[in-house]
Amino acid sequence: ESLVLDSNELGPAGACLLFDALHCNKTLKHLDLSMSIFYQSQNGGIGYSGSKSLSSVLKVNATLTSIDLRFNGIESEGVRAIAKGMAVNSTLQELDLRYNLFDENADAALRDAVSLNANSALVKVQGPDLTASYVNNVHKTRFMNAL
Repeated sequence: ESLVLDSNELGPAGACLLFDALHCNKTLKHLDLSMSIFYQSQNGGIGYSGSKSLSSVLKVNATLTSIDLRFNGIESEGVRAIAKGMAVNSTLQELDLRYNLFDENADAALRDAVSLNANSALVKVQGPDLTASYVNNVHKTRFMNAL
């Protein structure tokens, strides 16, 4: 039910392999890849390829409810890729992106993806300038619109 691979050096290729395996996952609910340092650029991170692979998983995986990606140096381009997966994901409830390297535009892309996804189950997002408040506002707006 949980897979904890924190503090590993998987690298972008390792991250892609792991995420590819999760396409057919039917049991894993919690994935902790914090401080796994998937170095790709000089800033580190899972790199765009890892983020793009995670986005692909988020589009089809129906069991993951939480992903911890703290301290992975994920840059703006990677968060925008993850946002594309979040635009259709209906099971992920928690996404922790604290201590990564993305900017306000990537933050906005993630916020927009979640707010436009009527089936989003996301209730907790953590990261630079990301707070649960915008997720709560999305749910409040949906509730008010349903009245």
